[in-house]
Amino acid sequence: MYNLIPREFDNFDKYFNSFFTPALARNTPIDRSSLVKNTDDEYLVVMEIPGVPSKNVEINVDNRVLKIKAFVTKEETNGLIEKNFERSWTLPTGVSVDDISAHVENGLLSIKLPKKEEHRVKMITVST
Repeated sequence: MYNLIPREFDNFDKYFNSFFTPALARNTPIDRSSLVKNTDDEYLVVMEIPGVPSKNVEINVDNRVLKIKAFVTKEETNGLIEKNFERSWTLPTGVSVDDISAHVENGLLSIKLPKKEEHRVKMITVST
């Protein structure tokens, strides 16, 4: 089970960067274990991280670069084996960095990337 984590993220960088473009208009699978959902108010990134407790996940943002680190330790007959991954992406200017939140539940890491007010979808009333 633990050997899935690095493989699951092999192509994540290339797909993730393409989602934060003006063309993004619907829920988009990154690969079979990840999803970026674009709503009017936020981007929601959901990734499978089976067996990784929240204490083993570190997420930070520095100069609009989102960095995710995670690791798991498994005891095998040869001793302890640690599997880890680290990924980083440049966030679009429309993300409110101070309001990013994340949580792990049932093997899923969810990261909410709220959009700044001026980057949210606004409905315009058409008068007659």
